[in-house]
Amino acid sequence: MKLILPVLIVLTFISCKSKTNDLKADGLKGDISSITESTYDATEKFGEPQKGRLKNTSIYKLNTDGNTVENIYTSMPDTIIYDKITDNEDLSDGNNSAKDTIVNKKSVFTTYYIFNDKGQKIELKDSKNGPVKAKLVYDDRGKCVEFNTYDDNKKLSTKQRNTYDNNNLIIAKVYDADGSLKTLYKNKYDDAGKLLHFEELSNGNKSSKKYVYTRDGNGLIITEKRYDDNELMENLAFKYRDFDSKGNWLKRLEYQDGKIIKLTERSIQYR
Repeated sequence: MKLILPVLIVLTFISCKSKTNDLKADGLKGDISSITESTYDATEKFGEPQKGRLKNTSIYKLNTDGNTVENIYTSMPDTIIYDKITDNEDLSDGNNSAKDTIVNKKSVFTTYYIFNDKGQKIELKDSKNGPVKAKLVYDDRGKCVEFNTYDDNKKLSTKQRNTYDNNNLIIAKVYDADGSLKTLYKNKYDDAGKLLHFEELSNGNKSSKKYVYTRDGNGLIITEKRYDDNELMENLAFKYRDFDSKGNWLKRLEYQDGKIIKLTERSIQYR
């Protein structure tokens, strides 16, 4: 099984939280031992959301400090029909000669987090006894200033260097192993330290991706807009239903351009 290494900044947010632990950084309450999230395709019938195919599951196991020690992500089998001309998913009736099909098999990815005696994440692995896939370096303030990834031969793949304001990660520069700048990330936050704006610059700052968020009074994301080179590509909205006695949400609905597309259910186990 391979370690999930998507956009490195995402892992840095997971591993270099400015709050005291992962639970507080994600706005979760209570002494939680594990969280399971299941995401489904969704439609609407008689004005009510309906679950469809299970898309993926994520299981987070947490230690008594409130930090994730293991994450198991499972992607379910799927068949995607897409337009070969636009390279976008397209299920509409039309010119079938311009369409192609991708069949995705079930995949399981596991990430293990290793901590030092200060409770800081210092290493990531994709198996308990396997080689280290990422290492984190901290400064005297306890801020994660470097996030380095490694290939299967234990050689450096990328080096990410982080810059902070008083508390938040505002700039991250990702370098290839040869020392050349690969990607630059810029972030903006609200007064509570919640991310509002995330920008990715690459190709010598000639191309960019932006994510812009709005949040409710509890800090939950309620809208997300994604831009590629300043062109709006995705317009998402989120609604939260069903909260447990601790105030943590148990169901989230995701809409694209006003149409429901996903439903996520969350099961939380407390100590």
